[in-house]
Amino acid sequence: MKTQVAHNDVGRSAFALIMVLMLVAAASVLGMCCLWSSSIRLAGSQNFVTAARARMLAESGVQHAMYILRTDADALLAAGASNPLGPYHLDSMDDSYWFYCLGQGGGSTFSIASHSACGGLNADVKVTARLRSNYRSLLESAGPTHYWRLGESSGTTCRDSAGSANGSFINGVTLRTAGAIVGDNDTATTYNGNNQYVSIPSINPSGSAMTMMAWVRGNNVDLYDRWVLSKISGGSVNRVYWALGVLGTSGSNRLACRVKTSNKTTTLQASVALPKQEWVFLAAVYTGQHIILYQNGVEVARIAETGSIQTSSASTTIGSTTHQPTGNPWSGGIDEVAMFFKALSASQIAALYNARAPDVEIVRWDD
Repeated sequence: MKTQVAHNDVGRSAFALIMVLMLVAAASVLGMCCLWSSSIRLAGSQNFVTAARARMLAESGVQHAMYILRTDADALLAAGASNPLGPYHLDSMDDSYWFYCLGQGGGSTFSIASHSACGGLNADVKVTARLRSNYRSLLESAGPTHYWRLGESSGTTCRDSAGSANGSFINGVTLRTAGAIVGDNDTATTYNGNNQYVSIPSINPSGSAMTMMAWVRGNNVDLYDRWVLSKISGGSVNRVYWALGVLGTSGSNRLACRVKTSNKTTTLQASVALPKQEWVFLAAVYTGQHIILYQNGVEVARIAETGSIQTSSASTTIGSTTHQPTGNPWSGGIDEVAMFFKALSASQIAALYNARAPDVEIVRWDD
């Protein structure tokens, strides 16, 4: 009887030991599973963070491209899928992004593609962006008396969109060339430096204030005594009623203007050179107290002058002079010529120059 009880005790002890071992084994398995699951979750979280950073880098590339599109579109459009701009880095890490931009039909709409590499993961973002210029609306809000946009696509009529002084393109002025204003489909005109200009009826500012302005792109030649907008009745300086253009000094082209008041013509010339083969914004303002020159929105010269602007029946020209239109005609591009019978302020001139760079907006996400 005692032997049987002993056997029963041994059996129960063995069973209990087996149960303990099974529980230990189960706990070990569960522990391994938990560790494995945690590792998966950790790896998944790390991949999620890396993927998010890759996406952020690619979107940063889009923002970078939009900035360059606004400020230097030619440099951006020179890149392509095989030669994108980059790599660029946001910090000291090796993560980077590249981008390029393609025009759509030569207008103001563009395709931007950005690619990033981050921690072994890549991301691609593509958008359609559009440039939107407010230059024309800003200029028109300032109240021009005459405004020749020079964006005609054909014919010989040069239209004055603000007044009634329509002109004529003479000797085959080249139309529909790339304009100065980024994001504006309006084109410009180009002159051969030989015999091309625009002839406009006589214009006479009244009173003692006026503003002349234009965007010009001079060819790589000496542009001495080349006038962009002028009213000149003869060869002497005193026959110049008003003119905006270029005079050469010491081998460099310099912005200049002339204004005739009280039977005396005053010449004002900038001390800085005028860049060649790039668009430059020229403006001359007569306030009744001073003549002021602006180049790319910045004052570059001024001189004291008073009196009423003198008048004449002489015609007006763009790209040359009235009395000798084929003598010293402009060589290069001219765009957005405007005239005000009032003095614009320095802040207005600067705002017009800055308006050349357009707003950029994303119209569609393509990725």
